[in-house]
Amino acid sequence: MNFSLTPFGRRYHLVNYFRYQKILFSGDFNFGETTSNYFYGISLKCFNIINRERFTLNFHLDFWDQPRLELDSYQNPTAENNTGEALKVDFVFRPNSRKNSPGLFVQAGYKTKGYVMGEPLDETFILRYGLSMHL
Repeated sequence: MNFSLTPFGRRYHLVNYFRYQKILFSGDFNFGETTSNYFYGISLKCFNIINRERFTLNFHLDFWDQPRLELDSYQNPTAENNTGEALKVDFVFRPNSRKNSPGLFVQAGYKTKGYVMGEPLDETFILRYGLSMHL
């Protein structure tokens, strides 16, 4: 169990991890309550969907039903809820097949307007890139 803060109040998480062969699944059911309504979300992450010597693929999916956020002229969240989703896929490419060599990391995705930890509040395309080390 976990606890986090959101723009509209406290949120509680029930997180579970499952492993099937070499694929790791992480499931997070989260919920919270404001004075005027309830909100909840579900997050599913799959790691090592494809895990080869030089290439790794991971997948992230989030769904939520939470208070509608007014981002242009910020006001307190309204009593009306909106649903949303986020989908991200990340790739790691290791040009060298040595065990501890650096790799190239790329994450691409899209999310609708709403709160997901670590992401912008507004609707947006997601693109991240960098270096990765696998020890």
